[in-house]
Amino acid sequence: MLPITPVRTASQLAEWLSEPGDVVANAAFTGVDAARGIFGNADTVGLGGHAGLPVSSGVILSSGDIALAKGPNNQPGATLQNGADPDVDLDNLFGATVSMDAAVLEFDMKSQSGNLEFKFIFASEEYLEYVGSEFNDAFAVFVDGQNIAWAPSTTDKLISVNTISDSTRSDYFTHNEGSPVFNLQYDGFTTSALHPYLTATASVTPGTTHHIKLVLADASDRKLDSAVFIKNKRALPCP
Repeated sequence: MLPITPVRTASQLAEWLSEPGDVVANAAFTGVDAARGIFGNADTVGLGGHAGLPVSSGVILSSGDIALAKGPNNQPGATLQNGADPDVDLDNLFGATVSMDAAVLEFDMKSQSGNLEFKFIFASEEYLEYVGSEFNDAFAVFVDGQNIAWAPSTTDKLISVNTISDSTRSDYFTHNEGSPVFNLQYDGFTTSALHPYLTATASVTPGTTHHIKLVLADASDRKLDSAVFIKNKRALPCP
């Protein structure tokens, strides 16, 4: 089973996503406690097969409840409508106010190297039924107000159900419906043999304070959870 621990502080989550030597300050989380935490042993064998994630441990954010990430995939639509507010920056990428149940982790950071990198996997219960619809749950990483998490080989400024799926950039996608091979509740996620995870990168001025914001949210309604699994850079406690 995929070990998951909720309710870690924003400062802890930010530290685990930063490189050793980076200085993190002013960390804050906006959303509900059930929407944030850490995961571990995601690449080990469990009931129903592998958990499915080449990113073995890290920080998890959800538009519902991170506890619902655990497999097997035995619910047609795992959901916690957690009532969190929308996110303005994500709505600006959508071009409309559509985000709901947002989980937002933000912090200031002085990077020692000047190279920012976040390796992550986006997963959703919106797959496969709602691909191409308005229920386009999404994830973004903002650095000083600019999103750096783009769908591969495109100018689409969102990682979302519609920008990576079984029908769009399918070489970055794995479905988990029917006879689940992966020990996750979500019906699909952005990983494959060729592309085990997505990467958001940016070059910044070393030793200068930059503002980082990671946000995941439902779109157009609060139903059907989505989540993002972000690889840690510092040692995690056991979830």
